[in-house]
Amino acid sequence: MALRFAEVVLPRPKVITDWIRQNQPREALRVRVVELREISPPKGCKPVRWVLYATQPVDDVADADLVIGHYEQRPTIEDYHKCFKTGCHVEERQYETAERLERVAGLLSIVAVRLLQMRTAARETPDQAADQVAPRHWIEMLRAVRRIPAARELTIRDFVRQLAGLGGHMLRKRDGEPGWITLWRGYEKLQLLLRGAQALGKKCG
Repeated sequence: MALRFAEVVLPRPKVITDWIRQNQPREALRVRVVELREISPPKGCKPVRWVLYATQPVDDVADADLVIGHYEQRPTIEDYHKCFKTGCHVEERQYETAERLERVAGLLSIVAVRLLQMRTAARETPDQAADQVAPRHWIEMLRAVRRIPAARELTIRDFVRQLAGLGGHMLRKRDGEPGWITLWRGYEKLQLLLRGAQALGKKCG
């Protein structure tokens, strides 16, 4: 891999945001560019080439590596936003005030992180025991509803797939891995079941 970095001057955008107004009062924008380029890619493969713009100082290789490290998190961040918007439907919440939307968005952001953690574990460590990642009472309820034999040990991949199955995923081989919509629906149903079980266990009066 070849690494290069430099400072460049860009024309000021026609649309001036608050950030540009506060941080870039000059006519031109001074930014740092970091380029990472693959020198000898495998035959038939397109070489990797990242051209990254940064506002933070890039004075040496360590600074450039930090910018690259931030960009490497992009797939995870995009996956989180898919879960947050597509799965949790945060944009479809109908509230009359921004304050109420902020509250539900804050709550759903935690849910999105939790689902992302479990799905990531299901992909990266599929044979890991489910109870190492998911709460025990979640597993017990899902086992009961999905009629999974008690003798069968659930891996985290099994748990995530069964959770999606609760949300409508058919779990057939040709269907592929569950998406965010079925995972969210399964999670939502599981939480309703857990709340019902909790309410049933409480004494009235």
